[in-house]
Amino acid sequence: MKKFLTLLLIVTASLAISETSKESENLHRQIMANYFHLDEKYQQASQLFMKNLENNAPKEAYKDYTIHLFELGQYPAILKIKEYLKDTFDNDETIQLIFAQSLEATGKKEEAAKAYIDLAKKFKTNPEITQQAAQSLANQGKLNEALAVIDLYTQNTPHKRSHFVFEFLKSNIYLNQGKKELALDSVKKSLEIAPKFGQGWLFLAMLQEQSGQIEDAIKGYTNFLELNGSNSQIELQVANLLFKQGEKEQAQKFLLKSQANNPQIQMIKVQKLYEEKKYEQALQEIEKGLKKQPENPVLRMLKVQTLSIMQKHKDILKILKKWCLDDPQNELWFKTMHLLQRTNIAKDEIIKALLEIEKKHPENLLVNLYLADMYSRTKDFKEALKYHKQAFQLTTDARMKAKLLHHTAVLLAQDKKNNEVIDVLEKAYEIDPTYLPTTNMLAYYCATKTKNLEKAEKLITEVLKRDPNNPHFLDTKAVILFKQNKPEEALPILKTAQKNAPKDFYIAKHLAKVYNQLGEKKLAQDSMQTAISLSDNELVKKKCQKHLKTWSK
Repeated sequence: MKKFLTLLLIVTASLAISETSKESENLHRQIMANYFHLDEKYQQASQLFMKNLENNAPKEAYKDYTIHLFELGQYPAILKIKEYLKDTFDNDETIQLIFAQSLEATGKKEEAAKAYIDLAKKFKTNPEITQQAAQSLANQGKLNEALAVIDLYTQNTPHKRSHFVFEFLKSNIYLNQGKKELALDSVKKSLEIAPKFGQGWLFLAMLQEQSGQIEDAIKGYTNFLELNGSNSQIELQVANLLFKQGEKEQAQKFLLKSQANNPQIQMIKVQKLYEEKKYEQALQEIEKGLKKQPENPVLRMLKVQTLSIMQKHKDILKILKKWCLDDPQNELWFKTMHLLQRTNIAKDEIIKALLEIEKKHPENLLVNLYLADMYSRTKDFKEALKYHKQAFQLTTDARMKAKLLHHTAVLLAQDKKNNEVIDVLEKAYEIDPTYLPTTNMLAYYCATKTKNLEKAEKLITEVLKRDPNNPHFLDTKAVILFKQNKPEEALPILKTAQKNAPKDFYIAKHLAKVYNQLGEKKLAQDSMQTAISLSDNELVKKKCQKHLKTWSK
């Protein structure tokens, strides 16, 4: 409708003018250029404006063209026009403001500042010029000049409601000057004029909080929320202030009324419902948040936590499987699924879920890593080795490759494949010689399987330089000394190791052997009994029992 009326006016004006005159042609083009500008057909508008100017249109025709250029951000072109026009538009507030803004936009800060000040003095009652000038001067750090511009306007326009904007602007400037009391006074004046000015209440509350006026700050923030609606950041700030005041119950009640979709607020709401053991309601609250933010990790973890409290572990597994299928690069969901083995969920069920994920994402490193781990835990060494191998091929990280080979060696050791174990450990050591568990295990195998005590000693010395107190590394050092027939040197090392790891089967077993070699039969038998009590492997226990029988003869 607006465009139709504009076009009607243009046509009427065009008909009223003699088409033969040069002036009428210029005026017609001017009218059409403005129409195209309103219709956002900027290229056509520019062409008509330029044709007019080429046709020696009067300088007054430049006004519409200047506004057109300003809206297109053509600031250098505007400054060229300014030079050409000189004082043509000296009394035109709109054009003079555009000239000043163009100076600022092209980096001519000092010229712009002078222009703003001159304009503010000349057009003392123009609020737009005053606001633009004050903000620009303040941004340039000319704070006193900005205040002077505002005062000039307010003194010349008494009792105007628009003064609330300028009092608010003054309060910001005073704060930048470090004058908090004046800032407080100005923002209060702003709110006296416009008590429903939400940003004013927010600024006042921030100033009051900084001044330690916590109760007043809470009122200010609350007024802001009542005027502007729910705002999670401000609601959290109010809650934090209430918590600081020791009003925990009031803080929680305040947040329970919040309509904001914010994970932190959701968490506090859920925490309150947890305290009341209203788990179903807590779950409903979480679901509300997830409808708006289905991928929010905080809300997702809250859902898992709530279902866990409700002992709905199968539901958790189902949800985690879906999240892993949808986002297989997010390790958080795999880690959480891995933790389900501590619940009543069978390891086989977790493996089944992981296999479904692997079926859809066979090249995914995470699912192969977690399958390798789960099969190791269920002692399905064949499948565990398979997934260790696949993970090794998928990763490019040297440390991870070394770790995977180390775990592979541990699995092979279960089947006493000593030569394969040593080959894998050598390869792992070559990839990453700084991974100490591999170096330690290789040292142990060199001492006990290949009898290469010189290499074993070199490797364990390398390890202990970097981690001298690790009980497992000390155990390996003691084993090497034992193999070198130095039980008296091995004994204090094993005692230290056992003190740091009293429930380690191997340390207890090796200590028993050292005691036996030293002729301490009773201590040897006691230590071997301790080792037997620490093992859950019946075959290993039988071997230890044989040692006891041999030593008792």
